[in-house]
Amino acid sequence: MVKEVQELKVSIENISYSRTQIATQLEDTRRRLEDEDRRRSTLESQLHTLEMELESTRVQLEEESEARSDIERHLSKANGDVLVWKSKYESEASARAEEIEELRYKKNTSKNHFKDGLFSILLIIN
Repeated sequence: MVKEVQELKVSIENISYSRTQIATQLEDTRRRLEDEDRRRSTLESQLHTLEMELESTRVQLEEESEARSDIERHLSKANGDVLVWKSKYESEASARAEEIEELRYKKNTSKNHFKDGLFSILLIIN
């Protein structure tokens, strides 16, 4: 019976040792689980922040895209206006240039006519 008691004590010690090891493993596992839970929570928070930044960036991109479209539309209209005004003023300038050329021709003709008259008068006087 002493042998049986001794075997039981050894068995109890082994069970106690195993129980201590299992308790230690359980505690380590709990700590790792808590660490993983904190890490997961941190990652979820970072993900949420990034999603908010992404949405903000999308909104900003959309606004800038609309602004760019407006600017391009205004630029296109302004370029059209420039072409209209340029055409108008070029045609007016062309018409004025023709008028000036005609006046220059009339002036030269009149000048030549007066010169001829002056020479005729000078010939008569001399």
